[in-house]
Amino acid sequence: MKNKYAVLLFLATSLAFGQDAPVVKAKSWEVGGYGGFTRGEGQTNGLFGANFGYAVTKALFPYLEFNYFPTMAREIGIDRNLFNGTSYQTSVTEVNSGIHYRFAPRPGSRFVPYLIGGVGFLRYPAGNLTIGVKRPGNPDLPVEASVAGATGASVNGGAGLRIYVTERFGFRTEVKAYKPFVSGATLTGNGAAGTVGLNRAFTRIAFGIFWQSN
Repeated sequence: MKNKYAVLLFLATSLAFGQDAPVVKAKSWEVGGYGGFTRGEGQTNGLFGANFGYAVTKALFPYLEFNYFPTMAREIGIDRNLFNGTSYQTSVTEVNSGIHYRFAPRPGSRFVPYLIGGVGFLRYPAGNLTIGVKRPGNPDLPVEASVAGATGASVNGGAGLRIYVTERFGFRTEVKAYKPFVSGATLTGNGAAGTVGLNRAFTRIAFGIFWQSN
């Protein structure tokens, strides 16, 4: 009896998957959420975000995206003869928009690859950090310094893959490289003066789900 139910379940699943081909067409919209990680300044950190998109044609899919990076490492520019301190940890929020160029799926395939190009804005909040004042022959003296907030533009590009579970629901994974154009934030405090570099490129890898309309 158990074998009978197993065979029926297998047949039902096979039929369901066989009938649900990806819907890739114009005038449909999509919402999704995702998580993942970034890689930059030699460190790996997490992220999460959400997106909305609308298909102008089968191939051209404009989107709007919001990302939140809880922690991102940024390089400190400071007089190394006087101070120690190599990186600054900060949260980052980002909004960007752009285009997915979707390739038509092969007959019977559930995979829809796409290319990405976009522009956006990054926001680095103000914060604090501890740096070390060098004292020859003695341990560094820790002092608190303040970092000003900053906002600036960025460009991004990459590629992704949608994997359809049903006609309208599935999983999405993508890789994007970011190039920020943000002036260095000012670092000041207790005799320390310098900048935090916010214009270094970083990579974002994301995994998530999506749902699209008819």
